Amino acid sequence: MQEQRIEEEVENGQEPHVHVDITPEQKENLIQEARDIKTHLDAFEQEFNNTANDFFYIISADWLRKWKKYVSFENVISGSEIDPQHFGQIAPGKINEDIIRTDPKFVKYPDPEDYRNVFIKEEMQEKRDYELITPALWTYISEKYEGTAIKRPVYSVPNGMRFIEVNLKQVNVCGLPSVLIPRF
Repeated sequence: MQEQRIEEEVENGQEPHVHVDITPEQKENLIQEARDIKTHLDAFEQEFNNTANDFFYIISADWLRKWKKYVSFENVISGSEIDPQHFGQIAPGKINEDIIRTDPKFVKYPDPEDYRNVFIKEEMQEKRDYELITPALWTYISEKYEGTAIKRPVYSVPNGMRFIEVNLKQVNVCGLPSVLIPRF
């Protein structure tokens, strides 16, 4: 039966998909994961305005879309039947792989965990390419999925507004030859 479906998918120009059976425990874990992340997403505004948070995280919008399909997010949240075609089938992959800019020209800080060592690609736009998430949500997701953290500082301006510097300032550094100064 599954072989026939795969042949039909290939004939129709679709990516062949092998259905993976998941256990009842895995099913319940994915449903709970969707509910937990919904709670975190709903808390974003309140946490952003909380002055105790000095950093937030960036997550790839594409990764988030794949994850939502993987856990049948919209169906779980609305109380509808889960989508058996996608639910628990294709894991979303590594977090943020598609938005990180790797360039050997960048000067790296000695601490590999320093947030200033991770740059996102140019022309990235919020909502289209990435979403901002709370530290608590990043911790929750990164405990379940592999990926690279993109941590960004929150700045407050005198009128009380807060903003996140998503695209870090790049500084061009050039080496100058040392000049010997004669001593008299």
